[in-house]
Amino acid sequence: MNKENDFVGGRWWKFDFHIHTPASYDYGHDNPEKKHITPTEFLIYCMKKELDCIAITDHNVFDWIPQLESALSGLRNSKFEGFREITIFPGVEINAQGGVHLLGIFDPSETIERLKSIMIKIEYDYDNQTTKKPLYEVIKIIVDNNGIAIPAHVDTIKGLFKASADIKRTVFYNVQGLLALEMINPKAHDGEYFDSKLKLARILGSDSHSVETIADKFTWIKMGTPNIEALRLALYDVDGAVCRSDQFSDDLNLNNVHSRTYIKSLTIKNGRYIGKEKLPAYKIQFNPFLNTLIGGRGTGKSTIINFLRLILDRESELPKELIGDFENFSRVHQKRDDVGMLESNTEVNLIMLVGGVEYKLKWYNNEILEFDNETSEYIKINDKDTLKERFPINIFSQKQLYEMTKDTVSLFNYIDSYWDVKSWNSRLAQTQGKFKELLQRLKRLRGQQQESNRLKQALKDVVSKLKIFENDTIKKILASNSTVNRQLSLVQDIYDNHQDFIAIIDTLESFMFSTTVKDMSILDESISSKILEWEHQFSLFQNDLKFLISKYPILSMSKDVFLETIGIKKRCLDNEAQMKIVIQNLKNVGVYDVDKYEELMFEQKRIQENLQQYRELDSIIESTRRELRETFVLITDLILERYFERANVIEYFNYKSSEFIKLKLKLFGDLRKNTETFRNIIRKTAGFDSDIFEDDTDLVKQDTILSRIALNKNDESIQSHIDRLTQEKFNIIKRKGHYGSKFIGYLEKVFHINPDIESELYVWIPEDNLELEIKIDNRFKSVEMGSRGQRSSAMLALILNTSNVPIIIDQPEDDLDTKNITKMVVKSLNKIKNDVQVIFATHNPNIVVNANAEWVVNLDFKGGQIVNANYGALQEHSIRDAICEVMEGGKEALEKRYYRIFKALNR
Repeated sequence: MNKENDFVGGRWWKFDFHIHTPASYDYGHDNPEKKHITPTEFLIYCMKKELDCIAITDHNVFDWIPQLESALSGLRNSKFEGFREITIFPGVEINAQGGVHLLGIFDPSETIERLKSIMIKIEYDYDNQTTKKPLYEVIKIIVDNNGIAIPAHVDTIKGLFKASADIKRTVFYNVQGLLALEMINPKAHDGEYFDSKLKLARILGSDSHSVETIADKFTWIKMGTPNIEALRLALYDVDGAVCRSDQFSDDLNLNNVHSRTYIKSLTIKNGRYIGKEKLPAYKIQFNPFLNTLIGGRGTGKSTIINFLRLILDRESELPKELIGDFENFSRVHQKRDDVGMLESNTEVNLIMLVGGVEYKLKWYNNEILEFDNETSEYIKINDKDTLKERFPINIFSQKQLYEMTKDTVSLFNYIDSYWDVKSWNSRLAQTQGKFKELLQRLKRLRGQQQESNRLKQALKDVVSKLKIFENDTIKKILASNSTVNRQLSLVQDIYDNHQDFIAIIDTLESFMFSTTVKDMSILDESISSKILEWEHQFSLFQNDLKFLISKYPILSMSKDVFLETIGIKKRCLDNEAQMKIVIQNLKNVGVYDVDKYEELMFEQKRIQENLQQYRELDSIIESTRRELRETFVLITDLILERYFERANVIEYFNYKSSEFIKLKLKLFGDLRKNTETFRNIIRKTAGFDSDIFEDDTDLVKQDTILSRIALNKNDESIQSHIDRLTQEKFNIIKRKGHYGSKFIGYLEKVFHINPDIESELYVWIPEDNLELEIKIDNRFKSVEMGSRGQRSSAMLALILNTSNVPIIIDQPEDDLDTKNITKMVVKSLNKIKNDVQVIFATHNPNIVVNANAEWVVNLDFKGGQIVNANYGALQEHSIRDAICEVMEGGKEALEKRYYRIFKALNR
């Protein structure tokens, strides 16, 4: 297996159908030296050209076939550095009657003896270099001998299209088993071939007569294991399994799936009925193209799909009606009769390629882990949102497809996967959060503005009162009074600061003691003389103290005497007399509280100081309002962005699926969802239908909030529609709309209780809706008019025609009839499978056979366990047997599709 083919099942094989070796008489043409090339050298040239299959088609001989097979074995065993596995298809270019060249290609396992016997059967005349039997009989003999007959270079010299008029080409075209023509010019025309209405494969070969021209022309063939049966099936599948080299650039490799995203394998250990403990783990491999899981009912097809959903964390994508079924599946059962497909130690492993990089995931104990190549350990994935982004798939069950036609949330999720909705959601959340924050800030600023306005009015009142005191004489007396009062207060403070010392002087002055000498006869003379001396010292100190007090008489003055002595008392009395006159004069004009002047002066200063913090408030409010308006515009811009992103995707979907389904985007049209969210915002689950929305009334005839928001008016731009939503929000918030009085009363109350409603309503974006039309009896009609099968098949066709990531589908045919399967599903599968991996669980043989599945896994339930009974490409006998045995109508499906080669397939 070559590196780019490192996967199971069918793949593209680079096939040169027409190669000559030195066994051909005209090899090298006019250069006989070229005939000296060895078989080994010849094969190395083929390997350098990256060929997978070669048909050795020498003129009328098979001589080099054994030599090439031996050389290939030698290269393989020698581990030649440039070795590339090549399948050699033995063949021959026969010169048939009429000079027409015909290629005969046979199975790689054919012996040289049997190949030579075919030349005998066609009665090749080596002397005359032609067959004795006519061309149509030669074709029949090749086919009957398990070969494939291909008229060579039909549009050039010695080609069938250039044959003489007496050769009736229609006869050849109708030979059973004729599958292909070698046509150099893909646009070449032959009237008889055109009239035959056959659709034969138009293959290319290099017709190489020297190694330099090998693979100058070639054909990509999709097969499993390359052999004659696989080739026969591929040539029959003209559109899906044959691709000419002149259809694309030379360096294109159709097997370069490693840059794509696809699931490689799934392994399950210790499931309830799969990979049971003490048994080998269950493993299923997948092909990058079309995979089908077949088997009778109850053999585990849906189980495999559910395990894929489990490890890729796709439960949230299910409609709510189906979540319960999956929850039952993903439970750990406790008793025999419990639901649940898990054991306590169930482990699920997945290998998936994304953009050429292989990733390994593990599900265990309800956690998803990823293998770290650096540490060689599994690390838990905490952010499951990134899991969906990093490992994208589309997975749908039978019921899910139908539910998508009823509830468009899942369909919108699918549509939104085609543009960067995560970035949009992030930007929306940031913008909505910023708007709410700005609105709260503006409310706080408005509160500060009210305080500022209150202070300004208070200042105005104080200034008005102060104007009464603005008379010059009054101001002078009041100012003098204020000064005298401050001076008096200061002098008193100074006196009080010395009060303790003055008190000491007063005490000393009032406590002058006298010496009374007691009878000291009992004392010794020396002691009594010393006491007398001590008493005398007291007397001297007392005299000195009296002298000091008399020397500083001002220090012992009382406060009143002190104030009078320094003159402040007189000044106060004079000022008091003046103030009496002022008071009388103010009373005469209605002012009775003269002491308020200073208080008012202080209040004026305080208010002015407080107003300083609000000096830039107006500009801040205006700036915040401007930013709030700009943020609101961003929200409306995001609405526009979502609409146009979705509209572009839907336009693409309609283009890709125009045969089956049409979608139309209705801005803000999801009335059910919008009713629910709007009622949640205003905290009202029921009531006020005539104001909010009347569910049982024609939308056009309504005049309610949601009908006005949802209704698309004629010739109205999207921006105008959004502006209508904005105006409706303003009307609700300001309670100025044409609403019932009770509803307005309710809004007044609820907005007062829940101030946050205002911001919630401002940032609310109503949900869009989709109108679906499906083709019924060759006319597009509303999806509501379709049957369950018609609706499911249309949705499946949409997904199959539009998905750009792996698609996993679980048995949708339960809702589909055979006509829809053939018309929609098979046709879509054949278009998409070369670009996107498809995993299809099915019990309908037409999906497997008519879509030519590259990998078929036949599931069975044996010994209480889900097992792979067999697996392989459609060419495998065991797979075709399984299709016939386990799928109702399988044999008929195979026979109908391959009716021209059915006998050759021995089925």
